[in-house]
Amino acid sequence: MFYTLSAFIILAGASPPADFSTTNTPWAAIPLANCEATLAQAQLEDYVRLNRGQIKRLRLSGHKDMYCHVPQAVRYRTGPGSIRYSSYLLLSCRMAAAVAQFEILAQQTAKDVFGNNARITDIRMLGAYRCRRLRDAKHRQSEHSFGNALDVHSFHVSDFGLVDVKTHWGPQSTRKGQAAHTFLHALIHRLRRAHVFTTLLTPDFNEAHRNHFHFDCRIYKQSSGSAGGIGTLLNMTLDMGRIPLPPPMERVP
Repeated sequence: MFYTLSAFIILAGASPPADFSTTNTPWAAIPLANCEATLAQAQLEDYVRLNRGQIKRLRLSGHKDMYCHVPQAVRYRTGPGSIRYSSYLLLSCRMAAAVAQFEILAQQTAKDVFGNNARITDIRMLGAYRCRRLRDAKHRQSEHSFGNALDVHSFHVSDFGLVDVKTHWGPQSTRKGQAAHTFLHALIHRLRRAHVFTTLLTPDFNEAHRNHFHFDCRIYKQSSGSAGGIGTLLNMTLDMGRIPLPPPMERVP
């Protein structure tokens, strides 16, 4: 089920330049040809399709102005995994479909690791849409600026408890901690194999990601002379060291 809002227009700051159009903006490649059909195929149960997204000017001293916008904006409510999120999810249609697929694989991984009765009930996030530049590259925009990214802090699993990315990503000394560690690594490997997102960053990436997973659906330009392009190369690189999913585990007290 989904609902459509007839008007949703927010223009923050001064007006965009006269030549402003979807053909010369960084989000031009994100929209899908058939958003509703894609979301139906992704089994997204409840969402609000916003007819018009937000356009916001992003300024920073010493750098050229940028603009933030969520193409085919979707307010994500309930996905196929019936997971509750800690904050409002404003996503591009492309990212909403990916998050729906992520929910299915996350629930499957929880059952594999914690037992058949395990279910992820809640996910705590650090952010979805936010108009900002990259923290370590001020001349570039974050995919969060286009509703094309999600930062996941932790999972609450029924009959188990909290799985925290910062706490449980590294080696663990207890049986329960090891189960949480196994879940996080198995989930990342499963997402990489399924190519759900273009980019998956873990606490191993850098200090800024020590407490969360970053997922996005960034559109990479194709490399000259390559059939796959940078996006394909990235996923191939991430897949190199993959490990098989662990066997099911009994509930850990």
